[in-house]
Amino acid sequence: MVAYYPFNGNAKDLTSNGRDFTVYGDTTLTDGKDNSSNSAYYFDGDGDYLETANIPSFDNYTISLWAKPASSGTYEAMFSSYNDSGSGFQIDLNGSNFHIRKSSGGNIVLSTAQLDAWTFIAFTYDGTNSIGYINR
Repeated sequence: MVAYYPFNGNAKDLTSNGRDFTVYGDTTLTDGKDNSSNSAYYFDGDGDYLETANIPSFDNYTISLWAKPASSGTYEAMFSSYNDSGSGFQIDLNGSNFHIRKSSGGNIVLSTAQLDAWTFIAFTYDGTNSIGYINR
């Protein structure tokens, strides 16, 4: 495991790799999917994000997250690794649909998003193929 972020009151990586996030903007801790306090981050859409510079580039990987969009918009990103031009990607909400956009080209439309509802999203890349998963 490269990194694990349970957001249990902070943005620290709980692996021994030390890939902690830095919190930017008015990002605030809020209740998570299981209603536990300070176990998720709220982004108001105005310059809020979490960042780490310590994630290495991989030929294959899986990213998973829970998202609860409060509103829809154009390219409302939930996760992005676009700085890697060969295998970077972004998980976002564009209009009413969850998308995965690949920097190498292509777009995976996952499903229509339900506002104010928790949704599990996973994306896997094996070096050649990309697959997106969604479950509510």
